[in-house]
Amino acid sequence: MNVMTALTVPDIDDVTVVDFDAQEERIYWADIKSQTIKRVFINGTQLETIISSDIANCRGLALDWLSKNLYWLSSENDESQINVARFDGSLKTSIIHGIDKPRCLVLHPAKG
Repeated sequence: MNVMTALTVPDIDDVTVVDFDAQEERIYWADIKSQTIKRVFINGTQLETIISSDIANCRGLALDWLSKNLYWLSSENDESQINVARFDGSLKTSIIHGIDKPRCLVLHPAKG
């Protein structure tokens, strides 16, 4: 039987999306009030801010646990884009611009 206890993490303001990395047992989330993407182990330790800009109106977050890439969907000034970075926030870049009113982001790492 799998049981997950409640997680108490400081500095959570306005979370819009959440994803989970089962291999590293970390929860990732986007907070649009603080304009950050953060992560923490499921036991509540090692809270980290991994992206601290470029997440305006973040409405999608997806983890590719095979390549260790994090993707997020952001919108600013009526332009939406898909961005990518490594799990630690390095190598951040925008990969697709000008998407018309996207609502979410989903990956299938096993299929590429």
